[in-house]
Amino acid sequence: MEGAEPMSNETRCADTIAEETPEPEITEDTHAESTAQKLISKGKVVGTLTTLGISGIALLSAATFAFSADLWLPRSSQYAINSDFQREVTNLATLPEHSYLLGCNVGFPTEAKTEATTGKVFLNTTEGTTVTAVKTLGENGKTPLSQPTRGQKVIDANQPTLVSVSTTGKSSFAGTTFTAASNATLKGITTANCSTAQIHSWFATGNTGVGESTYLTVTNPSGNATQITLEAWNGTGKFSHGPSLTIPANTTETFNVASFFPDEDRLGLHASVHGPGVVVTLHSAGEKGLASRGLETVAPVVAPSKENIFPSVVASSNGTKIQILNPRNEVATAKILVADPLGTKPLPGAENIEIAGSAVFELDLAGIGEGSKTLILQSDKPLVANITSIFEGGDKEDDNVLADRTIWSATAALTSLKTPLPALQNGEKERLLALYNPSDVAVKVTVNGVEVQVPHNSELTHAVNSDKLEINSTQPIYAGMVIKKLEGKTTLVTRLQFVSPEAALPSLKLNLAD
Repeated sequence: MEGAEPMSNETRCADTIAEETPEPEITEDTHAESTAQKLISKGKVVGTLTTLGISGIALLSAATFAFSADLWLPRSSQYAINSDFQREVTNLATLPEHSYLLGCNVGFPTEAKTEATTGKVFLNTTEGTTVTAVKTLGENGKTPLSQPTRGQKVIDANQPTLVSVSTTGKSSFAGTTFTAASNATLKGITTANCSTAQIHSWFATGNTGVGESTYLTVTNPSGNATQITLEAWNGTGKFSHGPSLTIPANTTETFNVASFFPDEDRLGLHASVHGPGVVVTLHSAGEKGLASRGLETVAPVVAPSKENIFPSVVASSNGTKIQILNPRNEVATAKILVADPLGTKPLPGAENIEIAGSAVFELDLAGIGEGSKTLILQSDKPLVANITSIFEGGDKEDDNVLADRTIWSATAALTSLKTPLPALQNGEKERLLALYNPSDVAVKVTVNGVEVQVPHNSELTHAVNSDKLEINSTQPIYAGMVIKKLEGKTTLVTRLQFVSPEAALPSLKLNLAD
C-alpha cells in the first residue's frame, strides 16, 4: 500500500486550534472526578474526555476550537445527580463564542487531473452564526471569501474548500456543494454536505472492478498533520491489511481505492483517524467503453447502527441495490421496511436477512416499486449500508448507453432546517421533497411557509420550486430530495441529504451519565 500517490497537491491555510495539556498518570475515574470539579467551577473546556481515556483537554478562560467536547462520568459520581443538573452544567460549559472549520468536498477527481467539473458551494447561516473565511485547497488554492458574511452565500469552487464559521449561542449552519461533469467519459451531477472533521468514516459502497472507479477525498482542516488507517471488507471477509496514510495540515488528498484493493466489485470501507479529525467523502464513477455510467459523491456515516434510514430513494428499472456491511464477526439478522404515503410495510423477500460476519452483503431492490420511498434497515447488530440506483438515458457513446447514478447514505432526523438549494436544472420544473415521519402519530411540518401533515410511519412528498428550503417540524422527521438535469436524452440524477443545523455545528456540552 505504500507508494500510492495522492492525486491532489498540498496547499496550506491558517488555522487556530487549542493546544493539548499534558495529563498526569492517574486512574480514569479519579481523573474524571477531579477534572469535572475544575470544569464545573470554570465552565470552560476544549477537547474530549471520557472514562475510556483522555484526548486533548485544555482548561481555558476562553477558547477557539474545531470540535465538540464531552465529559462522561459514572452514574455513581457526585456530579451525575439528575437530568436537570446535567442541563445546568451543559449551559455553564457552553462558550460564549467559538469557531469551527468545515470541509466542503466539492469537485470530482479524475485520473487525468483535468478541470473536468464545475462546482458551487452554497452556504447559509442564521441565529448569530457567521462565515468568517472560505479557502479552496489544491494546486490552485484561492480565497473566494475573506470578509465575514451572514445569510446565504454562493461560492464558485472546483476543489475541496475550507469554511471557517464563528457562532455565539445556538449554532445554525448549512453548507451544500453541487458539482456537474459533462465530458465524454465523466458525465453526471452530484451533491455533498459541508462537514466538521470526524474520527470515523464508514461506507458500504465501493467498486474497483472493470469499468468502475472509487476514490476517497480526505480533507484535514486542522493545523496539525494527521494519519488515517483504511480498513476494507468484500463479499467474503475482511482484508488482513490496509494502508496508513498521512494527511498534512490544512490540505486535501485524494486516493484511488484501487491502489489498495483492486478488482473488487463489492467493498465496505472504514477510515479511522489517529490525530486531528478529517472530512472524508467517497467518489463513485463508471464507464462502459467510452460511455459514462455516471458519478456520485457519497457521505459517510460516523458509526454502524442497528437502524439505518434512507429517505427519498427512487428505484430504477436499470438497477437498484443495497450493499450492507457487517463489520462484526457474528452473523447479523436484518429486515428492510418500505415507507410511502400509505404507511410502512416489509419489503417482500427481505423480512429476515442473514448477513455473514465481516462481509458485505448485496440485495436487489427492484421490488420497492415506483416513486419516492423511504427505506428502513433494522438489524440486531450494528450495520453500515448504502443504496445505489443506475439511470440509463437515450444517448449513446461508442454504441454504449450513457447513464448516471445516485447513491444514498443513511441520514439523521431533524426538526428544523434552512438551506439554499442549487438552481433548478435544465428539464426540472419542480423538485419533490421527501418527508418521512417515523412516529406513531401524524406530524405537522412547515415547508417554505406551507403547512403539511405527514401521516404516521409514512413518507410524504411535497413539491418545491424555490432556490431555498426551510423546514420546521413539531417532531423529528427525515428529509431528502432528488435533483435531475436533462442533457440530450439522458437525465442526470443526484440526491440531497439534509443535515440538522445543530448537527452541522455541534455544541459544546458535558454529559454526566454512564
